[in-house]
Amino acid sequence: MTFISKNDLKTGDVLLGYTSSVIDKGHDELNSGYVHVSIYLGENEVAEATRPNVQITPFEKAIEEYDHIAVLRQPDAWHENNKSRLKAFVQDLINNRAKFNRKDIRDFEKNLKDKYISEQENLEKYFDDQYQPKSPLKETYFCSELVVSVYIAVGFISESAAIIYNPEVMSPSYLGNDTTFGTFLGYIKPYEEYIIPENDQFIHHTSFYEIYDE
Repeated sequence: MTFISKNDLKTGDVLLGYTSSVIDKGHDELNSGYVHVSIYLGENEVAEATRPNVQITPFEKAIEEYDHIAVLRQPDAWHENNKSRLKAFVQDLINNRAKFNRKDIRDFEKNLKDKYISEQENLEKYFDDQYQPKSPLKETYFCSELVVSVYIAVGFISESAAIIYNPEVMSPSYLGNDTTFGTFLGYIKPYEEYIIPENDQFIHHTSFYEIYDE
């Protein structure tokens, strides 16, 4: 099991917030315990979509509500140009006063069903020049919708792939299971004696450091 600190974080790292209070509450997409996701901007700043709006938050404030944090790192995404695009995209959202997407949180399960129905049809239309994916620059976001939109905006997820990686139907747990958004780097725990739950989504994952020998 790998534990890290704030000092180990790099720009582009994905931060997944875990809380045990939602498990077994009837929300299938939250049963892993991972209820929130944000992205690290560097210099102790985190970009996140939370009530009431998209915001840049100090790292300590961004994680204070959660039992622990699981960190993902994508080794291929975050060269200097993409770091600049990330920060510019987030700043555009701040300037445009992008708000928290309450509606699609409420409609998440319906949107998920609709996605599976329309996905293949939209792909076929896209390659026939009859369909254009939505722009990642929008007026509202929920947490994982923001992180996926960042990956589209910086170009790490291509335009055609954005049909499959529809930001409106991506949950924090889904991101954690998809290596597009990174390999498990380690846990950030609130205090030394804290114990990671035995059923945690990442507890048996090989860490980024083991895979990339860092």
